Amino acid sequence: MYSLRERFLVLFIVFLLIFPSISFAQKIKLAIEPSNPLELEGWNAWIRGDNLKSIKNWERVISENPDNYSSLSYWYLLSDLYEEEGLYRQSLSFIDNIIDKTRIPTLRASLYWEKIQNLLKLGSYNSVKDYISRLGLIDEWLVIGPFDNVGGSGFYKVFPPEEEIDTNKIYTGKNGMEVKWFPARTTFGVMKFGNLLYPTDAVTAYALTFIYSDSDRYAFIRSGSTGALTIWLNDNKILSQDVYRSLYIDQDTVRVRLNKGWNKLLVKVCEDNGLWQFILRITDENGNNIPGLKYSLEPKEFKKETEYTVVEDSINQDYWSLIYGGIVYRKRGAWDKAEKNFLKALEISDTALPRYFLGITHLDDGKTDEGISELRKVIASYPEFVKAYVDLGWNRYDKGLYEEAIQLFREGLKYGKNYSQLYAYLAWTYLMKGWVKDAEDTIKESLEANPMHPLSYYVLGLIYERRGWYSDAVTVYRKLLDINKTFYSAFRNLRSIYNNSGNYDEAISMTKERLEREPSNIVLYLDLADLYMRSKMFSEAILILERANEISPYYPEIYEYLGNLYYELEHKEKAIIYWEKALEIEPGNIPLKDYLSFLKEETYTLADVSKLIKDTPTQKDYPDASAIIILDSAERIVRPDGTSSLTYHKVIKILNEKGREIYGEVYIPYSLLGERVKILRARTIKPDGTEVEATAIHDVSLAEGYHLYSDAMAKVISMPALENNAIIEYAYTIDDLGRGPLGKHFQDEFLFQDFDPMMISRYTLVIPKGMNIYYKMYNGELEPQIEEKGSTVIYTWEMRDIPQIIQENYMPPLADVAPRLEITTFKDWQEVASWYYDIANPKTKSDEAIKAKVTELTRDKKTLEDKAKAIYYFVANDIRYVGLEFGISGLMPHQASEVFKYKYGDCKDKATLLISMYREIGIPAYYVLVRTRYRGSLPLDSPGFQFDHAICAIKLNGKLYFLDGTAEDTRFGYIPSMDQGTKALLIDEGKPVLVDIPIDKPEDNEKTRNIEVTLSKDGGIKGTAYVTFKGYYDTYLRSVWKTAADRQIREDLEWSLRSLVPNATLEGYQLSNLRDLDADVWERYSFSAPGYAQVVQNTISFLPSIMERLETSEFVAKKERNYPINYWAPYTTRDIVTYKLPDGSKIIHLPDDLVLDKPFAYYSMKFSLSGNILKVERVFQIRTVLIEPKDYPEYKSFIESIVSKDRERVVIGF
Repeated sequence: MYSLRERFLVLFIVFLLIFPSISFAQKIKLAIEPSNPLELEGWNAWIRGDNLKSIKNWERVISENPDNYSSLSYWYLLSDLYEEEGLYRQSLSFIDNIIDKTRIPTLRASLYWEKIQNLLKLGSYNSVKDYISRLGLIDEWLVIGPFDNVGGSGFYKVFPPEEEIDTNKIYTGKNGMEVKWFPARTTFGVMKFGNLLYPTDAVTAYALTFIYSDSDRYAFIRSGSTGALTIWLNDNKILSQDVYRSLYIDQDTVRVRLNKGWNKLLVKVCEDNGLWQFILRITDENGNNIPGLKYSLEPKEFKKETEYTVVEDSINQDYWSLIYGGIVYRKRGAWDKAEKNFLKALEISDTALPRYFLGITHLDDGKTDEGISELRKVIASYPEFVKAYVDLGWNRYDKGLYEEAIQLFREGLKYGKNYSQLYAYLAWTYLMKGWVKDAEDTIKESLEANPMHPLSYYVLGLIYERRGWYSDAVTVYRKLLDINKTFYSAFRNLRSIYNNSGNYDEAISMTKERLEREPSNIVLYLDLADLYMRSKMFSEAILILERANEISPYYPEIYEYLGNLYYELEHKEKAIIYWEKALEIEPGNIPLKDYLSFLKEETYTLADVSKLIKDTPTQKDYPDASAIIILDSAERIVRPDGTSSLTYHKVIKILNEKGREIYGEVYIPYSLLGERVKILRARTIKPDGTEVEATAIHDVSLAEGYHLYSDAMAKVISMPALENNAIIEYAYTIDDLGRGPLGKHFQDEFLFQDFDPMMISRYTLVIPKGMNIYYKMYNGELEPQIEEKGSTVIYTWEMRDIPQIIQENYMPPLADVAPRLEITTFKDWQEVASWYYDIANPKTKSDEAIKAKVTELTRDKKTLEDKAKAIYYFVANDIRYVGLEFGISGLMPHQASEVFKYKYGDCKDKATLLISMYREIGIPAYYVLVRTRYRGSLPLDSPGFQFDHAICAIKLNGKLYFLDGTAEDTRFGYIPSMDQGTKALLIDEGKPVLVDIPIDKPEDNEKTRNIEVTLSKDGGIKGTAYVTFKGYYDTYLRSVWKTAADRQIREDLEWSLRSLVPNATLEGYQLSNLRDLDADVWERYSFSAPGYAQVVQNTISFLPSIMERLETSEFVAKKERNYPINYWAPYTTRDIVTYKLPDGSKIIHLPDDLVLDKPFAYYSMKFSLSGNILKVERVFQIRTVLIEPKDYPEYKSFIESIVSKDRERVVIGF
């Protein structure tokens, strides 16, 4: 028993020990004090970059509590510190001390995993095999890929391995390439798809094995991956995680029942642009290997049944438990769960530590703005939080903002003077700026703080290389590789120095040594083959490439290198075979493709047009033309790898100023990421024969300032020396840089007629034999000439002496009147719908921000329709519209979360956000692809992506609503005219539904005026008007006046009045709330107009319809038309004018009533008189959007009758 004095003394000592920590925590708001003072001291050191002190404290924390969940989070932090400081041996010592003391399976697994990594760094390769076996890691798999994952779609798409396993069958993989199952081994337990398959961006792969169990038993499948992961056991999906992260052991755990006998295990990993790896082990509940399990790559019979439960961590909801759990979730790449934990901790106590972890988790999850914001708050609340400076600075460095990064790193060093990693980052940034001396001075300070710091040695090597001190760089890189033999960047740089200095023996030796450790690393085989070639050891190079090919048959560089070798050995034909195989896998290798075309003498030769430009027609021959199109030629060459080149060649004779305006600038839209434009010819031939080459050729961005569309470009050619009778000639080729999102599919549309006459219009298609195409002519008949030439088939469609299309008012789009060729490789609309659904549907996934906004928008709405309206109005009006050509390169929408975050998007982006938000409230929503009316009708017999617009459709109360997200100021349920009357593709769960988007009824678009007028004896009028608007009248008024100033509205109203009422003056007006889309639009105004009526002696005459009249019939002046009249939409105008006539007046002449009721239109003018009140009602209605030429004479008569009737005057006398 302690005496009272002894007790007091003990308490006083404890108080002194913990007092600084309490004071520190309260002063700087780092965190709530943990129960163990060692923890807070560790945190205090950690945030300042005092890693050695953190390590010392947290080693004790874990040693004292090896079975506490907090030890797992501290170990995750501790293992990162060992790695950062290069303390691999110390790490091994600690692991050996603690590994048998913990009963937490995930902690034990992590300890073993880190032991393996540290042994590899120290070069103890043989020692790791036993630990890999203890962990139960599966080493051998059957592998197939790559399949597509464009836009993250691969996670949701069902590829053939999910439907059947046939190890002998060849399947169609990413971008149309052929893929097949092949066996592969892991690299120290990690399946590295990126070392086996190509390409490695936006890809999906599968791994397969069969497991034999001697009894029915429960087991745990523990996995980790860099990308979205799905696992099937016995054809039952047991895990599905759509997340992209860094690989770590045991990121996901599933408890399963293995059946007695064989069990099938299939793994799917999707990657965007990372390392593309996974790791998987099967253990008992304690995380130990299960003896007796056998594995086979031969397909086996199995029972299609299992039991499974995804294992979730149970985390207490107190402050520190939430932080510990968040750290664990972050290590596993479970970003959403980690963020929620840190947010809950912040709700308990708004302190710097959870906010820091929230910030860096946001950065991990790609939420850059949110992450930066949180880290800046950390620095503001606690300036000594050095880690925050480091993460902020590195983010700025990664964005190329070097000055800002330097400022942050230097600020951090004020508080973390012994933080080697921070010095290394600062030195690296100095080096990027070219400040070599500053970089060297800084890195020396780092190495003084830690003479074994790996990153500092690497940066020092870079500095020596920059200075040209290569022998010093070699010494540094060798020392670094002695410290950490897995530091690949040092290995690469050292080999590069040997390579560049001609020291091939050293380079070969170090590459062979590494290859022995990583026998599945294709990149090392390629490096070794390259070194053998440089050393003229061609046989050795061929042997090493053949070994690589046995490991992976789908790596293009293997075949490219073999081609290079055989070409060097004078085996040209064999070289070409290998090069073509390389291009089949990677058609985007443009230099190789160009060289192969050169060897095969496939260079494109432009047609000689010298004969064509002689004796060309003149303006006298075509008085209505602006130019003569002498040649309009397009030729698409499709290669076996699915890529193609499209060459346009145009020769045009300019006739007049209009021709100079139309053809003076040539715009060539293209995708910067997917296409290359080559200008083959651009010149002007003046009337005297002088040739002037076009030199003003430049690129312009089609979406300047919108980084989501930074690849949308156009090349512009300004044609020189234009004058009447000059001839311009230009030709260009658009090459695919690789197989685009459509893979080996392609489509084309070509028109054989224009608004100027053509002498020759030709489309040529060259395809490999065996390729299936579907083609059809619309608006005319033309059969192709078909010729087989070698391994290709050539189709040629040609027309000559094509008359110009004489433009007519309100005529249909050119594509609906000109002969049009449609070509596609899609066999049906199902193929189109399925493809688009696969790439677009994943983009509709909502995030927390979208969910919160939906809740905000719909919280107070009582009906589902009101909720639907609120969402539509938000997307249509608050998300800026960026209009871009739909086009092949623009098929894929952006992620809904990105569109919501940046508050702008094109049509398909807005449709994506609408679908995402509607699904959050349970409304079925679909993509609808539209070919708008001004592009011409959809060619139903030619499936493909001939669309230029995307909208959304929803099912609500048993009705299908079409909603155009780009239609700002449009009321819910109204469809813009450009969408109406089209046949569109609605995609329902990947199934095609060809729908008719309805055309408005005339009463849907109506403007009604109720006008009261007092007519005075001097002919002047005073009146008031109340006008209501529906449909596009409603939308138009909102769009022009919603943000207009009072002055602008007054000027517009007065101008409108005076266009039909001379000398009118606007005296006052009122408008409805144009921003309230639920409210009807109306305007009310008063006006006066002296002299409106003509006064002659004792009579007054006036036009009865004040504000709506047909003043002229010029647009029907032609006796007949060649093309239909194509109105945008049916509509109605209704004017009811009530006149108060002067006292004592009487009617001398009142026009007769007139009603013209036609199928295509309606008109009425009716009069009624009661005392001195004259009521005039005029109605005009267009009932159909298309008036055929055969109905034109009747329509012409109809319009002329209206003009005549509107001119009739009412005459009164006294």
